Amino acid sequence: VVYLTKSAIGATLKDVLALPEGSKVFFDAPLPARGVRDPAAEARRAAAESVGEPMITFLPIAEWMRWLAQLGFSEVTHVTPEQTYERYFQSRQDGLRPSRHYLLCTA
Repeated sequence: VVYLTKSAIGATLKDVLALPEGSKVFFDAPLPARGVRDPAAEARRAAAESVGEPMITFLPIAEWMRWLAQLGFSEVTHVTPEQTYERYFQSRQDGLRPSRHYLLCTA
């Protein structure tokens, strides 16, 4: 969703809300930079910009949660990198770890 404007994200989420009751949407929610240099994040942003897809929308998790509830999602779950690791990465032998926060929303 970082490639979309906030109004485009809102329009898309309203479309999701029009789906049958119990429908879900799962998406990544990259956080705004917190004054700490993150070379991997900088490389992702540069790569995206180089192909004409700049990352433009970053919201704090609390703002996502508030906004999704205001839009009308009946359930919004913040899935942390730690929870993602425990569920999907823990038994990996290559050391790969999740790096993003995710949101699971129920319409």
